[in-house]
Amino acid sequence: MISNYMINGELVPVKEAQISVLDLGLLRGYGIFDFFPFENSRLVFIQDYLDRFFASATKMQLEPPDDRQALLANIMKVIRSNGQPNGYIRLVLTGGDSADGYSPVVNNLYILQYDPIYYDSAMYDKGVKLTLQRFSRERPDVKTLNYANPLRHRDLIREVGAMDVLYHDGRCVHETSRANFFIVDSKQRIHSSPNTVLQGITRLHVLKVASRHYEIINSPIELSAVVYAHEAFITSTTKGVLSVTQIDDLIIGKGKPGPVTRKIADMFQDYLRNHLESESLAPMA
Repeated sequence: MISNYMINGELVPVKEAQISVLDLGLLRGYGIFDFFPFENSRLVFIQDYLDRFFASATKMQLEPPDDRQALLANIMKVIRSNGQPNGYIRLVLTGGDSADGYSPVVNNLYILQYDPIYYDSAMYDKGVKLTLQRFSRERPDVKTLNYANPLRHRDLIREVGAMDVLYHDGRCVHETSRANFFIVDSKQRIHSSPNTVLQGITRLHVLKVASRHYEIINSPIELSAVVYAHEAFITSTTKGVLSVTQIDDLIIGKGKPGPVTRKIADMFQDYLRNHLESESLAPMA
């Protein structure tokens, strides 16, 4: 059981943790977050996640109260205090408690721990469905707190039997609300949008692994290309590599996870295992 969170540098029992009603993350949605795993008491790809967290803070003109080393030390302190070797950490940085409800002050930093997340293995065996939605994030390059769009469409997503929405602008597809999107063409080339999506950390490492065996095309993915895709898949922190076999009424390829997606998923698991076993990684406890 998770016992503690950290609020502005202080460990607080979960049942006592609270934020102010003046927090600009609550009042104005002014804040960022990041979310990453730890396994066997080792943080996964932590430097990449911290790079993105601090980059998001800079782009949003937020100032983390901790530098990188102090933040890492506090993350370790939270994990050790809870005594669980596997799970996830969420960092939340907001504009702080504002007396006038608008002007940023001293930023608030919350470090929250979550239990491991498990998905049904059948989802990986069969693939998942997405539903297209015309929508553009305000800042796709920043991991902001604003996830209102998929939340307010959750009933629609559930009604059509989809896992998530797949954003597009009328010409090109971009990403889902919580994952990066890829297609595999007839030449087994991997297509990935380079600039109009959040630069996912799992995406970063999956492309590194996939490039050893497949050509990577970093360019906008046109809707017409999706129609003729032989395979499609998504990547995310919690899902890893997951096949997409249907988008609305369109069946992708043969309607089941394809050989390229399966190979990339297996290669990524091996890569992740080697990363966790690397001698360069210091244990968390």
